[in-house]
Amino acid sequence: MSARALLARFGSVAGVLSAGPEEWLEVPGIGPDRAKALAETLTHPHPPN
Repeated sequence: MSARALLARFGSVAGVLSAGPEEWLEVPGIGPDRAKALAETLTHPHPPN
């Protein structure tokens, strides 16, 4: 699972967030499309629920 791989590589959600798409690409299972989608999700505002 990509989320687990990111957390294993960066140690925490804060670590994932402080890294960026170029670093995410070093994680197995994270390709250019997933890195781009994650970056877009994290940078676009979301309305409150």
